[in-house]
Formats: sequence, structure tokens, C-alpha cells
Amino acid sequence: MRLDVHTHIFHPKVAARVLAQLTSHYDIDPVGSGIADDLLARLDTAGLDAAVVHTAATEPAQVIPANNWALELLPHPRLIPFGTMHPDYPDAEAELNRLELAGIRGLKFHPDFQDFALNEPRFFRLMEMIGARFMLMIHVGDACPASQCKSSPDKLAQVRAAFPAPTIIAAHMGGWKHW
Repeated sequence: MRLDVHTHIFHPKVAARVLAQLTSHYDIDPVGSGIADDLLARLDTAGLDAAVVHTAATEPAQVIPANNWALELLPHPRLIPFGTMHPDYPDAEAELNRLELAGIRGLKFHPDFQDFALNEPRFFRLMEMIGARFMLMIHVGDACPASQCKSSPDKLAQVRAAFPAPTIIAAHMGGWKHW
């Protein structure tokens, strides 16, 4: 199977707003409209069979809506949705169980947007709950000095050393703007 492991689509109600926020933050124009039909057309053009689709809850209140969106995508034969979790979500274990039982195979984290450092205790507590149940896609690096980024490659190395079990994909060549 040929697949793209790092794509983003959004619920049609919020797609335009999310793309505007991403454009503002990264100062780059997104490719596509951010909705499923557009991604599927792009997969066809690229000769790809499927795509892993990511979302990240930027605050605890977004965990359930973001994961409900991922669950809606599960039946689609060409989309492989990852769920999300926020270190401050109050009932993480129950939500992780719900995702696992539903068939979600991975989780997406974007520490710089979610406002936590990869090497801090609240994320480590979450990693203890995750164990090897999910594959992880972790945004690594951002437009900041590595020492100030919440998701720098050295912080991800600390996560890997403490938690060797889960498969971790270090997005953006292991450190966007840090290669």
C-alpha cells in the first residue's frame, strides 16, 4: 500500500478557519482546502492508496470533538485517522480506552500548539497511559530556537529514552526548521 503518513483534514465547519490560522502561524499557503474530498483527489493525482489523517486538540476541551471527527473517518477505506490527546485532559485513560476500542491506531501531538513540552512530567504521565497501544505522530521543531521549542529533537530523544515501546514518527524530518 502506498500512503501519505502525514496529512490533515478538518471538519467542513472549521476547515477554512483552521487553514487561515495555520497560514498565519507558518506564513505558508496550505495545499488544498482542508476537507476530505480535496485530499482524496490529491491522493488520486499522486497515485497513493491512502492517507493517515491527523488532528490535534490545542486545548483539553477540543479532545472529544477532535476524536469524534477521527471516529467519523474510521469507516472510510482510504483514510486512516489518528486521534489526539491533551496532557491536561481530565479523563485521559477513559478517552484512550474509547479510541483503542473503536479501532484508532495512532495519536497526533503538536506540543507547540498544545502548549506542553515533550520532556515535562504531565506528558510523561500521559505516555505511561499510552504505553504501546498507539503509534504516535509527534510534531518536532518549530520556528524557534531549539532550546525554546516545546518539541525540539532533543526533547523527543528524552521521550524515546523513557518510553521505548511505542512506534513514534518524528514529523518534519525529526525537527522542522532544525535540520
